[in-house]
Amino acid sequence: MKEKIIPEKFFTDAMHIATAAVYDLDMIISWNFEHIVKQKTITLTEKINIQNG
Repeated sequence: MKEKIIPEKFFTDAMHIATAAVYDLDMIISWNFEHIVKQKTITLTEKINIQNG
């Protein structure tokens, strides 16, 4: 949320991404084309995950 990749009103979308990252899941399956599977979101969250190990 700090990076503002996902708008604050879609906190649960950000939680899904964070949960997948924390538990080292290989993928998230979603129909949410507005936020979760948007190419920009994928690229930016990947960058943050790499920075944070």
